[in-house]
Amino acid sequence: MRPLLSIIVPTKERYDYLEKLIHLILSFESREFELIVQDNTRDNSRIISFFNSIKDDRLRYFHDPTPLTSVQNFDKAVLNTQGKYVIFIGDDDFLLRNVCDVVKFMENNAIDAVKFRRANYYWADGERKKSLLTTGLFSKNITLLSPVKSLKKVLSNGCQEIDILPSLYYGIVKKDVLDQVYKIGHTYFPGNSADIANGVALSFFIKRYAYIKLPIVVPGTSCKTGGGTYAKKNRVLPLEEVHFVSKERLSTWDNSLPKIWHGSLVWPESAISALKYVGKMEFVSFLNYKAIWLAYSSISKEFFQDAKNRYGVAFLFYFAKIRLLVVRIIRSILNKLILICSAEYKINGHIYRNVGDVCDAENLLYHKIKKYCNKINVDIF
Repeated sequence: MRPLLSIIVPTKERYDYLEKLIHLILSFESREFELIVQDNTRDNSRIISFFNSIKDDRLRYFHDPTPLTSVQNFDKAVLNTQGKYVIFIGDDDFLLRNVCDVVKFMENNAIDAVKFRRANYYWADGERKKSLLTTGLFSKNITLLSPVKSLKKVLSNGCQEIDILPSLYYGIVKKDVLDQVYKIGHTYFPGNSADIANGVALSFFIKRYAYIKLPIVVPGTSCKTGGGTYAKKNRVLPLEEVHFVSKERLSTWDNSLPKIWHGSLVWPESAISALKYVGKMEFVSFLNYKAIWLAYSSISKEFFQDAKNRYGVAFLFYFAKIRLLVVRIIRSILNKLILICSAEYKINGHIYRNVGDVCDAENLLYHKIKKYCNKINVDIF
């Protein structure tokens, strides 16, 4: 029987995270999903030994040791799915056990894609000695959004905030809709950043899109997040040092943006690439370049000078205009640092300490959300 949901986890040389995630997902009672592990690690003997101890037909493992870019590995993962719906998470992320209930909600309401309110899990690795889970307040609201209007909003902020954009990454998408993107040029991820490239392309094919203000999917942060750039200062790399994206694709980097690998630039550049892919370049007119350059200028004094030279006095006025936004961002970062340093997280006004591994974090978060949903009579638990 065809699975209701395919959970795909592309991976490469990150077995410490992957093994814990597999333990978590296969502990879920539902038999309506498959777990696709797409492995590009050269020597997979360790994980094969791990799999030998597991007897669960929901797990499907694919290994390709040949050198692949991250997008090539992601495409292979989606092509191996059999489910009616698909969700993509990283090997240092996790999701909650009621994910198939969300898919049933989608089926019952003819919804093509959903995205969730963010929570974050910080692994106890590198300089971080304790793991940490952070999340905002929950909401019972499940909002139907226009994918194209959401895209325009994301473009208008320079693609610096992408949470409302529909996406396979951290979201659930109907496989038939995904395949429409693939048919154009044989990729589900037509850009250097898989999440936003996929989201931009999907925006023109999704008919009904819902935003659920509950953290069903929890992105993880580890020493190897973002191809290892998490460990870099400001997570900045010159393009020639980016090894997880093909040189051919990097060579098409949009000339309107500095050739620097940083989220503030990669996201809008990937959005432009995806718009080209789907033949919707007229939407580039909605892209706010000043917002991009503002984010870029915040990386260093050198980059600020770069941005000022490009826009002159106009840029300084723009910088002054949204300085309050910058202050809010800094305040948010400081709050997160306080939480990280104290190894605490907050849910619905309650503070908890010393979250354990992903299994402990999922268990605690699931029961807190379930209690909340029972209280307000939300039926996805």
